[in-house]
Amino acid sequence: MEGWFIEITVYRGVDVDGIIAERVARMASLVVATAYGIPVDVNVVEIPADSVESREKGLPVVIVNGEVVSEGRVPAVSDLVDAIFHVIGSRAGVPMAYGFPLVSEEAVIA
Repeated sequence: MEGWFIEITVYRGVDVDGIIAERVARMASLVVATAYGIPVDVNVVEIPADSVESREKGLPVVIVNGEVVSEGRVPAVSDLVDAIFHVIGSRAGVPMAYGFPLVSEEAVIA
C-alpha cells in the first residue's frame, strides 16, 4: 500500500481533553503504521483558551482526511482506526475483508 497519505488533524485547547485527543491520534497512527505499514501524519492545531474559536467550537475536534470524526469529545483509538479504514476502503482497488484492508494477497478468509 505504497503511496498512501492519511492525515489526522487535531484542533485542541490547552485542557486535558485536548492533550488526550492528541495522544489518542498519535496512538492510532502508530497502530496503523505498525499493523499495516501505512504512515499517518498527525497535525495538531492548538487554539488558545481565550480565543473566539475556542468558545465557538466544541474542542477537541479530530479530523481524518477532511472528515470530522469527533467534535467536543475525545475519540477512542478504535474510532480513528475505523475512520482511517473507511478512507482506505473508499478508494478503488483496495481489497477489504470485514471492513479491514488486506495487507497481502496471502490472506485467506475462512
